[in-house]
Amino acid sequence: MHDIEHINRISKQQFNNPLLDRDRVVLLNKAPYEDRMDEIIVDGEVIASIRYEIGKLEWVLLPRLEAGRRILAGKETLTGYVTIEEDVKKFLHKGANLLAPGVLDADPGIQKEDEVIIITPAGEVVATGRARMDGREMMEAKKGTAVKPRWKADTPSKVHDRKPSCWSDVIRANQSIMDESIAEAHTFIQKTVEKEDLPISVSYSGGKDSLAVVQLVDDCVRDYEIMFADTGLEFPETLDNIRHVGELYSKEVKSISVGDAFWESIDAFGPPAVEMRWCCKICKLGPLSRLIKENYEKGCLTFVGQRKYESTTRARSNRVWKIPGWATRPQPHRYKTGLPCTSGSTYS
Repeated sequence: MHDIEHINRISKQQFNNPLLDRDRVVLLNKAPYEDRMDEIIVDGEVIASIRYEIGKLEWVLLPRLEAGRRILAGKETLTGYVTIEEDVKKFLHKGANLLAPGVLDADPGIQKEDEVIIITPAGEVVATGRARMDGREMMEAKKGTAVKPRWKADTPSKVHDRKPSCWSDVIRANQSIMDESIAEAHTFIQKTVEKEDLPISVSYSGGKDSLAVVQLVDDCVRDYEIMFADTGLEFPETLDNIRHVGELYSKEVKSISVGDAFWESIDAFGPPAVEMRWCCKICKLGPLSRLIKENYEKGCLTFVGQRKYESTTRARSNRVWKIPGWATRPQPHRYKTGLPCTSGSTYS
């Protein structure tokens, strides 16, 4: 519910109307970006993205066509709109930019680099994109690019035909795909365990991906343990979840805490970044290495949950890998469906 409220708050700031209904399932899929970005999935379709733009120091909603239609169907007067000549639509569909002479009307409050929704006089959403002029300039300029469209299509809107959705609908629609993915994961786990004569564990962070892996491993293996690295930055709810999952699966949770290691290192290394993720080594890999050496004399086989959609590195990584000085490690299986993967890793 918090995510829906957050997205609707941003949508209202930009377009004066909320994007999401409360009577349907909404999924967020983390996407690569220089800071935080998530795809917004509704009714099985990616309808928009939301990301934190460092240059603006604010969250921005990037609507696609369906998101534009849902926003336009709101009760309040639309802002962030650009109305075009009907004849201009065909040029946008062919990939052209929206030029200023094709603009009939525009929200005067639009600023350059704002996200906008392009509509016809009849109220049809034909494109969305980023403004290259402010709203007043669009209506007055005789030449120049008014909007750089990001999404454009000529498919009719079905927004009013959609029925409320629930998790039962999601499971029913994806049941066959999930069954195939689960069966494949079970086969991978069983074969990996047979190849590696090592104690078995699951790296659990308290997140959804690693929780899915705990369940998959539990389906196949009786004798395993759960490992957790407390980075010193965990929410109390995360620590409660770790304890609860251990109790739920009747498994010992081997944990280690780094205390204030993050705060003691940030002055030397600076804030973590995509190209400088020193925090993983200090707060996760280092502590896990110590945890393994203290509990597994000859190393262990660990299953890890990762998704290929989270980064290019993860998408290209092997399914099983070994960490020098630790032992072997089966890499997560990456499903095309985006289901959390099973990874096997061996440490020594």
